[in-house]
Amino acid sequence: MKRLLFMLSFLCAGLAAAAEVSWTGAGTRELTSIDYSKDITVTYKYTLGSQSGSRQNFFWLGFNGSSDYTETNALEFRHAPAFNADQATATMISFATSSNYSTADLTGALGSTGVERTLTMVINVESQTCTITYQDANMDLQTATLSLKDYPTANSLWVSTFAPNTVTDSSITVSYTSTDEPDPSVPEPTALALLALGVAGLALRRKVA
Repeated sequence: MKRLLFMLSFLCAGLAAAAEVSWTGAGTRELTSIDYSKDITVTYKYTLGSQSGSRQNFFWLGFNGSSDYTETNALEFRHAPAFNADQATATMISFATSSNYSTADLTGALGSTGVERTLTMVINVESQTCTITYQDANMDLQTATLSLKDYPTANSLWVSTFAPNTVTDSSITVSYTSTDEPDPSVPEPTALALLALGVAGLALRRKVA
């Protein structure tokens, strides 16, 4: 019986499944039931058009439980020409909570036009870090790390993409682990029940024998 319970617990553990949400262009999605003990991967693909000196937001991840855009409890990718001492880089990833603000400069991420570029962020809540991989002006891969001190693990994560005038085409994909979506490779509950009966019957048969 202990062996049976172990097998069932192992199978049920597989119910936490990989999930993926993606779309093209501007839009907003709410991601729920995120397992914050696992990495969250954000892949943003964009093709640049003419450059602009004004501030541009590319995407925003909000942890304040609301779809309303705010710079508090948010992780953002943006082009921000120097307009104050805290945001003096031209292209950046920024993270802000009510008690923390940090930035990572992505030099060259807006360095060329007409070619699709890819920016990938891997968010690790436990280590409070965000590892960013991007392409510089020469399309060479570069990495940067952003501190996620006081990262808020809200019940849901809102993801918004924008349509800045510097971008002619874009898409975003968010990959994460969900705590309530069954994995297609894991048997359905009915199958699990039948399996349990089969294992129990086998155990009984051996006991009788």
